[in-house]
Amino acid sequence: MKMRALFSVLTFLCLSACSYQKPQMIIIDSNVSAMVYQGDKRIGETPFAGKIPRSEIGNLSLRRSGYKTVELPVKKVYSRSTPFISSLYSDVTSEEQDKDEIAAAITLLPSLPLFMVTDATVFLNGSWIEYIPNSFYVEMVPVGRKTVSADFLRQLQIKNYALKLYPDMVAGNREVLSAFSKLSDHSEQKVSKLLAENKDPVSFAEAAAF
Repeated sequence: MKMRALFSVLTFLCLSACSYQKPQMIIIDSNVSAMVYQGDKRIGETPFAGKIPRSEIGNLSLRRSGYKTVELPVKKVYSRSTPFISSLYSDVTSEEQDKDEIAAAITLLPSLPLFMVTDATVFLNGSWIEYIPNSFYVEMVPVGRKTVSADFLRQLQIKNYALKLYPDMVAGNREVLSAFSKLSDHSEQKVSKLLAENKDPVSFAEAAAF
């Protein structure tokens, strides 16, 4: 009995270690082209889509001359479902898809309190929006910026909504489209046109914010 229990524990640890070593998809985009660093090692440039071994995942950062560095709180995820993302990046397999989980991810609360901002200085060092687990949009801020305008914060609100609810809008959810139309001051016809012209969440969010 003890040997069976020990074997079970060893099997579990082995499977956990194997899972721990498997690479995890990380997706990063930003308002300006920036270099992606893992510690002091440069691993790419935005827009970035790559796999990093879970054993090596730590805080990633975006750097660009003249802009403030933004740290990203990347977390290890042992199961993620991204049917939407997999349509953009072919190396995410269909085995990673789960409709119930992605529905929960889409309805996550904003990563930043964009709808309840009381202190604009929180955005002076740059900001990030995690619109699907480990898929980030980063707003980098020039060095020397000392104030944040109401327009800038409003654009972040629009981008936040657009990124997180892009799949629902593409699917034609009338309630979501109507709410986004009011937030962005675009007519529903204009929103539909922007969706047709921009086939990924980041390009749509950036187009809708202006």
